[in-house]
Order: sequence, then C-alpha cells, then structure tokens
Amino acid sequence: MVVVGGAWPLLVALTPAADRPWISGTTDNSVLSLIFNYNGFGRVTGQLGGPAGTATAGVFAGAAGPFRLLDASLGGQAGWLVGVAIAGAIVVLVAARARRRDPRTAWVAVVALSFVVTAVLFSVAQGIFHPYYVVLLAPFTAALVGAGVATAIRGGLATSLGGAAMLVAGVVVELVVIGDYASHMHWLKILLPAAGVAAVSLLIATSRRSQAAAILAGVAALLIAPTAWAFDTLGYKTEGTFPAGGPTYANTASFTGGPGGFARRFARGGQGPGLGTLPGGSSPLFGNGNTGGGFFGGGGFPGGRRGGGGGLRAEGVSSDVLAYVRTHGGGTIAVSSQSQAAYSIVHGNADVAGIGGFTGAETDPSVSWLAGEVAAGKIRWVDTSGAGLRGFGGRPGASVALEAAQQACAATAIDGLYDCAGRASALRAVS
Repeated sequence: MVVVGGAWPLLVALTPAADRPWISGTTDNSVLSLIFNYNGFGRVTGQLGGPAGTATAGVFAGAAGPFRLLDASLGGQAGWLVGVAIAGAIVVLVAARARRRDPRTAWVAVVALSFVVTAVLFSVAQGIFHPYYVVLLAPFTAALVGAGVATAIRGGLATSLGGAAMLVAGVVVELVVIGDYASHMHWLKILLPAAGVAAVSLLIATSRRSQAAAILAGVAALLIAPTAWAFDTLGYKTEGTFPAGGPTYANTASFTGGPGGFARRFARGGQGPGLGTLPGGSSPLFGNGNTGGGFFGGGGFPGGRRGGGGGLRAEGVSSDVLAYVRTHGGGTIAVSSQSQAAYSIVHGNADVAGIGGFTGAETDPSVSWLAGEVAAGKIRWVDTSGAGLRGFGGRPGASVALEAAQQACAATAIDGLYDCAGRASALRAVS
C-alpha cells in the first residue's frame, strides 16, 4: 500500500517545482501539504479555499454536529440503519461478555471502532465535505447490522432483549431521517412504529422460533426506506461529479431555490456571509445567468460558459472565446479553475491554463507571477468570464490576478476576454 500509494507523491516531490504545475490547494507548493492539510486534517478542522456546511442537501453536507449523519444532507445517504448498527454492536459485545478469548470481542472491537471513528470524523468535519463521502461508512454499518441480528436470533434470553433494542433503535432513527424529507415516504411514519410494536410484542410473548421470525420481519420493515431510497436514484438522469442516492428533490433542493433552497439566497447576485461577490454582481456560487460566473453558476461547473444556465456540469471556455483567440494569433488562455481548463483541453484541444486550483479558490497566484508568465510568453489571454469564488472560503484564489488583468490588459470584442500581450509591465504596476 505504501509503495503504490506513495509512488505518485514521491514523483511529484522529486520533480523540480519549475518543471511541474503548482500543487493545488496548498500555499507552499508541497504535495505533503496537499495530502495532510488540504485533503487531510483540513477536511476535519476546516481549511481555506473551500465551502463547508453551506447546504442542507446536494453538493455539500450540512453543518457539523452530533446528529449530522441523520440530517437532510446525509441521513438519506447513510443514516437509515445507524441505530440498528449501534445497537447491534452492543448486542454482540454483551453476548461475548467482552471476553478476550471470545473471537466476537475482537471482531466487534475492530468493526465497531472503525464505525465509530468514521462516524465521529464525518460528524465533526469542518472542511469540505460531500455527501458521497459517507459511502465509507456503509461496510461497517452493514456488518454490524448483520452480526447484531444473527447474535440476537441465537441468544436465548438475549433474543428478546437484543432484538427489541435493535428494532426500537432502528425505528427511532429512521423516523428522524424520514422527518427531514417531508414529502417522501410519509406513510412509513405509521408503518414503522406499527411494525416495531408488533415485532417487539412477539419477542416477549412467543417461542424462540417465532422470536427469530419477529426479528427478521422487523428488520425487513426497516429495510423498506433505504431500499426505496436506492431505487429512487434510478428514476432520473444525473450529471456531475457529486454522486448521491435518493429522489431528485433530496439532492437538488438546496440548489434549485425550492423551500429553504440555497439558491434563493445566492442566485442572481445574492450574497451570503463570507462569500463575497464577483465583478458585475454575480453570485460566487451560481453566477447570474448572463456571465456564467460562479462555482455552479449560470454556465457550469466551475465558472462555466457565459449565457449558460447549465447547472452542475463543466462547460469550459466558450466557443466565442476560442474562435477569437485562434483568429488573433493564438496563445494560452488563463482561466480561473482547473476544471474549466480541463474541459476545454479535453473537448476543444485548446491551450487553456487554470491558475486558481480546482474551483479557482485553492491556489492564490500573485499578479507578479501572472506578469512573469505573460513576459515569458506562456500566457497571452485572460478569460474572466468564469472568475468564480472571490473571497470564497477565505482565500482570494485566482481573483486578484484576474482583476489585475482587467485593469492592465487590453479588452477585446469578447466580453470578459483580455489580451495581455506586451502588458507585463502594466501588470506589475497594478501589483
């Protein structure tokens, strides 16, 4: 694992900084900073250059807290069986009496502690957190549920107690999760308690075989919600880099302006705490539909094509910009984000450089750096139409350099495109 996983960081570290791109997400151009800070402890303690706890569903997880795994952003993805899993771990541990020689003790220690560590980290993480991260919790949840059910069925007197504890915990947790989705599976609010009461009653008053059947029937009832949620995912087409399960409204409500929607606060130039706005008044997240600026905004992901409205998909540099550049001498076009540049390179074979990191906010290129690239002939054009995330996450990202280009470089007939040929000195004067 160390050899395979460490091969790429080693090659990056051994490559001179002048011969490779800047390490996105870092302030010191170090691959170790990327691994241990921005993509490591920064995800837990919080980091500059990225959003955290900004939405209740969809692209980002909700606010950190002890019940985060059960809220609208993560509950449908991973919270359904958390109650059963926790109770199942306790049932196995009690059945083994925590004896060191009982292999069940070692098993539950490894699996349950893996579950706990993962769940706690996900609950307290202050940095960038996407709902699909909770897929890591699924194997431990499934193992604890299965082991708990099997142990309760075999356990004699513990059958009624262990089975009842698992079913009660499961019903309570699922009702909490369902409560986050007011218009979805509301009929389970009646079915689950009824099934739980019936199953627990049979556990107390019947034979061991009937008790086993009651536990299995109760667990089957608890599987209805996550099963329906999974099948709901098949009912609509999705695009983007943030996969999530469930019905479409559960994954997009925060970004479509629905009830309590995130977009209502930030679309059309709206401004939220600590987010700031872009030149022209567009939203740092959504743009304004005319400029296409913003992380998701009017034209794509991130900071997509002008005049878009295309949602969560990459669009890259507009065809108008590419055509203008090709007919006026060519050269490399600097844009805000790596994602915007990548799309243009892959789909348009264009000479495009993303200078601000993945979203345009992780890397902070200076104006003097941009002037040096212009003087060396490495960058000629600057496209500010997708200049997203000014001030987003507490870092300027590419915005300072792009704003300098707006002041020092020559405006073209294409809105947002600037020609910086011969303007290196003017750029340095801005800095």
